[in-house]
Amino acid sequence: MPDEPERREDRSEDEQDRLNRQMMELLNELRVAMPGVQILFGFLLTVPFQQRFSQVNDFQQTIYFLTLVAAAVAAAFLIAPSAYHRVMFEQQDKPNIIHIGTGQLLVGLVALRSP
Repeated sequence: MPDEPERREDRSEDEQDRLNRQMMELLNELRVAMPGVQILFGFLLTVPFQQRFSQVNDFQQTIYFLTLVAAAVAAAFLIAPSAYHRVMFEQQDKPNIIHIGTGQLLVGLVALRSP
């Protein structure tokens, strides 16, 4: 652990610029994806309140429920990188924040691809 401040000081300005660019790209990608997921999730929450929802069969209800859960998982994982960045910002460990945030973004996108 004591080596970390020295390692940060050794980091070149070019590397700092690259990390800043990667962080901004990650946050911008999240800003693009998040509204669509929120709209999808909101729409899915209203479906059971429609008059004809009582006419769907068990298979359709299962597909609906899986889609709703996948949208909720996608929303959670697309929100997570911003929250993680805010919590870990003081640690000044951008490579780790970017790595974990990218993983969370990818899980959120995979959840959108599900059912």
